[in-house]
Amino acid sequence: MIIRAYAKINLFLEILGKRPDGFHEIDTVMAPISLHDSLRITSTPDPNIRLTGRFELPIRYRETELDLARANDFWGEKNLVWRAAKLLQEKSGQPNGCSIELIKRIPSEAGLGGASSDAAATIIGLNRLWNLGLSHETQCQYASQIGSDVPFFLQNKFARCRGRGEKVESIERQLRLPIVICKPPTGLSTAKVYANYKNVDQITCNCSKMLRVLNCANARKIAGAMHNGLETSARALTPWISRISYQFSQLGSLGHQMSGSGTSYFGLFANPTTAQRATRILQVRLPNTFVFMGTALTPRRY
Repeated sequence: MIIRAYAKINLFLEILGKRPDGFHEIDTVMAPISLHDSLRITSTPDPNIRLTGRFELPIRYRETELDLARANDFWGEKNLVWRAAKLLQEKSGQPNGCSIELIKRIPSEAGLGGASSDAAATIIGLNRLWNLGLSHETQCQYASQIGSDVPFFLQNKFARCRGRGEKVESIERQLRLPIVICKPPTGLSTAKVYANYKNVDQITCNCSKMLRVLNCANARKIAGAMHNGLETSARALTPWISRISYQFSQLGSLGHQMSGSGTSYFGLFANPTTAQRATRILQVRLPNTFVFMGTALTPRRY
């Protein structure tokens, strides 16, 4: 079985405060995008879980990603794909194991949810491959044990997410928004960005405007409602955010901001032509970055 794991961007993200469990309460609107990883999953008669893979990233950026993978034992038991498969095997009492080949196209430490999406795809794939018959609700329960963003990727639609991010409310709109993403060679850990976040005497931004304009399906209005409460924290940790932000301000985007906890930065564009032009310029001006042009949309997994 081959299954796609789509990345996401945060059109809106606000931090509402610290929770008793140590996590932050958030309110966010996320959109799946056309950038995706691929997983080839095979059931095996022995109980072992084997994870292998490779990176299909631009050559000039691939070494950066390989360095991160080596430092973080990427293909080991810390990988969310391995953890998701193991959890599903244990919860279901499944005697079989599996072999998973992961093709990575989504950069790490980017705020694009690549690891969480891979985990969700693993749950969906093994539920079908092992004939477990798990309901969507049960899959969400397992997903929330793996990571806060994982339940969002199970439904693969525009959605408002609250709590730690695990409370997902789908937004039933069919949208195609041209986007350009730029990810610098420097990454940021989510924990570090949240730890640096300060909300002293700050008035939080409400996502009601974003929800209204999504219903209108107007790209310019959507761009005007974008907000990321973590961007100031990330800008203080790396100069790349400000550097990329300046480039987007010169490229005719309808709006631009950081995705998630960074370091990816994206812009919305009026049409594919202006997005293509921006992509070419970014590749020349910021040659060491990962640049992707695509769409924010509700995609199919298979």
